[in-house]
Amino acid sequence: MNKLTACLKLTFVLVLSLCIGCNISFLAGSNNGDASQDDSSLNSVDDDDVLTDAGLVIEEVPEDAVTDCLDGISNEEVVLSYAPVFPMQDILFVIDDSTSMTTYLDALQAAFSSFFESAERMQMNYRIAFTTTLGSNELNCNAEEFDGCALDENSGLHSACLNGEWLLQPMMDNIESRFECNFMATIENTVTPIRNESSIRESGLRAAYEFFVRSGEGGENAGFDRPGVPNKIVIISDEVDHSSGSISDYVERLSSFSQNESTEVSAIGIGIGTNPISLVQCTSGGEDTFLLDRYRTVADQTNGLFETLCEEDHSAVLDWILEDSPTSYHLSDTPVVETVVVCEANEGTCVNIRDDYTYNEETNSIVFPAEATFDSNLRVNITYKKPCEA
Repeated sequence: MNKLTACLKLTFVLVLSLCIGCNISFLAGSNNGDASQDDSSLNSVDDDDVLTDAGLVIEEVPEDAVTDCLDGISNEEVVLSYAPVFPMQDILFVIDDSTSMTTYLDALQAAFSSFFESAERMQMNYRIAFTTTLGSNELNCNAEEFDGCALDENSGLHSACLNGEWLLQPMMDNIESRFECNFMATIENTVTPIRNESSIRESGLRAAYEFFVRSGEGGENAGFDRPGVPNKIVIISDEVDHSSGSISDYVERLSSFSQNESTEVSAIGIGIGTNPISLVQCTSGGEDTFLLDRYRTVADQTNGLFETLCEEDHSAVLDWILEDSPTSYHLSDTPVVETVVVCEANEGTCVNIRDDYTYNEETNSIVFPAEATFDSNLRVNITYKKPCEA
C-alpha cells in the first residue's frame, strides 16, 4: 500500500465518523428521548407553507378561507352612479275637427294649458303631438272587421297649426302658445299637413292607432313613440266613434306597441253621464248616442278616464296625464334592501341623502314618485351590498 492510498482511506474513515456523530446528535436532540416518533415528518414543509429566509415556516391562508360573508350580507359594496332621470310621458291628443267642436275647444285648451306649469315643476321630459279623428273615407261603411273600411291616406298623420312644430318638447320657446296653436288648429282650419275633414265619420280610436303605426322608424310621426316611455292618448270628440273593428281590437292593438311600457286612453266626449238630458243639450248628438260609448269602454279597459264635454272642470284628466310618471334607476345586482343608500353627489361626494324612494323587486329598480325632483347638476349615486351564503 503506498502512501497516497493510505491517506485516502484515513480521510474516508474520518469523514464517515463525523457524519454518523452528527446524525445521532440531531436525532437525540429532536426527539427529546421519544424514539417512537417517525423521523420522516421532521423538518417537513407543506406545499401551502412558506419557508422564510430566517427559517420560520408561515402557513398561508387560502383565498377561499377568508370570510367575505357575514350574516348573509357580502362585505363587497356595489357603487353605481347615474345621470339624473326625470319623469317621461308621450302624450297624443286626437281632436275632432268638425265645426260643432268650436263650443268646447276654447275651454278645454285653457284647462290643459296648466299642464306646463306642473310639468316644469316635475322636470318632466314630455313629447306632445296632435292628430284629427280622421279614419275611413267611406261614409256609409260600418264594418265590424278591423280593416273592413278603406282608410283615408292621412288617417293618423300628425297635425299642427300653420307653420307650427308638430312635436312639442320641453325647452321650446313659447311652448304654451305652440300648444294652443296646435290644439285649436282643427276648428280654425289651419291644420297642416292639409287633409280631409272627419265630419260624420269621426274615428278617434282608429286615428290614434294609425298615428302609432306611422310613429315607427322612418314614419311621418317618428320621434314620438320613445322606447320605454308610457303613452297617454286623449281623444276629444262630440260624436260617437265610427272606427271599424271591435273595442277589443283597439285595446289589444294600442297595448301591443313594442316601443312603450304602456298605452292608456282617456276620452272627453259624449257618453253615459249623471244627467243625460243636460248631455243632449251640450252635444250635437241625440239620445241614442248614449248607447254607443266605445270611448268610455276603451278608457275603462286601458286604465284611463272618461269625461263628458258638459264638464267644466277637466282637472281629473290633467292629473291622469301627470300621474304614473315615476323615475327609476335599474340596479346591476339584487341588493340587500336595508343596505341601500341613495344620494345626490358632486364629483363623488354625497351632498344630499335621498329617502323618498322605494325598491321594486320585480324590476330590480330604485323608484322615485312622480313628484320627486332632482338637481340636474348632480349625479345620483346608489350603493348597496349583495346577499351571500356564509
